[in-house]
Amino acid sequence: MINTLIMDLLRTGSVDLGFASFTLAFGDPQVALGLLAGMHFVTLVLVYPAFYFWATQRLNFKPEQRKLVDRTCLTLFGLFVLLFIYVPAAILWKHPLAIAAGAAVTMEQCRLLMKMYAFVRSNVPRALQFPAIGGSRHEGYTDVDSAAAAEHHEQEFAAAGVAVIEHLRRRNGVTKPIDRKSVV
Repeated sequence: MINTLIMDLLRTGSVDLGFASFTLAFGDPQVALGLLAGMHFVTLVLVYPAFYFWATQRLNFKPEQRKLVDRTCLTLFGLFVLLFIYVPAAILWKHPLAIAAGAAVTMEQCRLLMKMYAFVRSNVPRALQFPAIGGSRHEGYTDVDSAAAAEHHEQEFAAAGVAVIEHLRRRNGVTKPIDRKSVV
């Protein structure tokens, strides 16, 4: 390495560290970095909060209306995916990048698409099953029934927590019993 530096200095009068191939491969990286930042921002700020909003707010609709809301959100997600493919491609077409920068943007676009699809694909079944597990606000429950059910679930959860704590204490050799009223 030192020999190469000395030879470059003696032959050309300057040291060539190989940045020419880097600038040739990546060119002007501002467009590529802007595209990458924009794709990450859109994924983080639009997809995940929109999914959370859909999964939580769909329970506020009656079962007949949920199908329409679910299909509308699915259509919006499909439109978003198409725009996520089109917009970076259009920007790359308008601002041709060097080969490595264009490849990096395209590969990151593909990776983010796969991550978004995997996230939605793996979480939609749980969101759709939620009313069957916990009941719906519009399936005949009154506010009194909901409050009683919530209190019952809270007591069951607390009892399960106490049982886990007692098991861990026994496993670690602690023999003094837990005062259940202070825990619950």
